[in-house]
Amino acid sequence: MKRITKQCDSFGKIIKPLSKENLGNEKNRVLEYMKQRKFVVEASTARVRDFVIDEINEKYCILKFSDGEYEWTSNDILYVEEYNMKLYDDFISKVISKTA
Repeated sequence: MKRITKQCDSFGKIIKPLSKENLGNEKNRVLEYMKQRKFVVEASTARVRDFVIDEINEKYCILKFSDGEYEWTSNDILYVEEYNMKLYDDFISKVISKTA
């Protein structure tokens, strides 16, 4: 599986400083795609830690998702939603083509 970003690891921990990308109108489409929870690969009842502000985020449980080609975590969703985390262009292109 390919990750959707190089900015955090598969556990949602930031490994590079977050570089921001303005997804513009595509941000909502990308988030909707990510939140559809294609296939849950791993799940936990523990809550997501926002490593940017080092606090627990009660909104999300720790989950790992996949669409069969890419994988992402609930942390990735949080970072895109709250901090506009940069994603790989090929993932964004795939989402746009699938949701057009």
